[in-house]
Amino acid sequence: MVRVDAVAVDGRPLKRARRRDEADGISAGEIAPSGPFRHCVRYFIARRARVAPPALPRLRTWRMASRVGDTAVDLDVVEEDVARSRRIYCDHCRIVGWSTNPVCSTRYHFIIRNESSPSSSYEHHPCRHCGTRRRFSELRCSTCNYEPTSIDLEDWASLQLEDPTHLLHGVVHANGYGHLLRVNGREGGSKNLTGCDLMEYWDRLCKLLNVRKISLMDVSKKHGMEFRLLQAVTAGQPWYGNWGYQFGAGSFGHTTEAYRKAVDALSSTPLPDDRSLSTQLQKTIALYAFLSPQRLKTLRDLFCFITQQIKDCYGEKNLGADATEKPQDPESLPMCTWRQEDINRAENAIIKILQAVKESNRLQT
Repeated sequence: MVRVDAVAVDGRPLKRARRRDEADGISAGEIAPSGPFRHCVRYFIARRARVAPPALPRLRTWRMASRVGDTAVDLDVVEEDVARSRRIYCDHCRIVGWSTNPVCSTRYHFIIRNESSPSSSYEHHPCRHCGTRRRFSELRCSTCNYEPTSIDLEDWASLQLEDPTHLLHGVVHANGYGHLLRVNGREGGSKNLTGCDLMEYWDRLCKLLNVRKISLMDVSKKHGMEFRLLQAVTAGQPWYGNWGYQFGAGSFGHTTEAYRKAVDALSSTPLPDDRSLSTQLQKTIALYAFLSPQRLKTLRDLFCFITQQIKDCYGEKNLGADATEKPQDPESLPMCTWRQEDINRAENAIIKILQAVKESNRLQT
């Protein structure tokens, strides 16, 4: 999947980022939009970031305080010297079809660490000899008295770039072509940040630094299911399409036209007839069809109805919830007053469920 600036997705304009406070460190208009990425990122580092340990000849790290949504985070900017790197050629560029671009001498990593993960800590690193975690300021390990070498620190720093617990990790070459490697929201280990918060932040950062193109490999899942398929059926585009990403290169030579035809065919698949309830899946589909106020004709109608029910359920749970209040005993709560409309809807839902169960039992006998 590739994001191309100033390109609409399926005829729709790109999603605009919400206005943020300048305290996030990447406020709009901070850098002139005329400069290339290699100039913008140096200006960005010189103005906002501070040097962070460890100081290595191959990897130089800067850190800046920032905000993602309402959460304060630290953004690490790691400058990697490609000539001294273990991997001179970029595998991500080769996969997406950018291998014809000249090899850049520098690439920049933008990382938001997961502070709750021990492996992602930037204040401590494990001793190579005994594994005890110690601070960078300590010259020797307090347990085994081992003094780490520069090679040990470079090995640790290289492992940090491959840490799967990072909340956000993107890499951009000096020519402005880059790759979004990792986004971990609440389901990926984040306590406060959602995937949308991280994508909004990454989108504004790319625009500010005049990044030319960004690629990603959509491997997102929801409860073990390929989320890109569910999003494509319900919304007509993947979840990343909300930020301008579109189909770039598929496996086994699949083209954009073939991908679009597959999505349309899957979305327009008709639902089975209510009279054919031979499997548990068909019974489940029939149950949702009974509960829907509108007739569900296609697979897209079914998925849209289910996802809307999930959103409404979570919305009702979060509405009016106060984290400071203690839970009360249900027996001590006053009885709520139901409107006649609520009673009618509940009765209709119960009747439809009973009808579905009765029809299922009749077919089984």
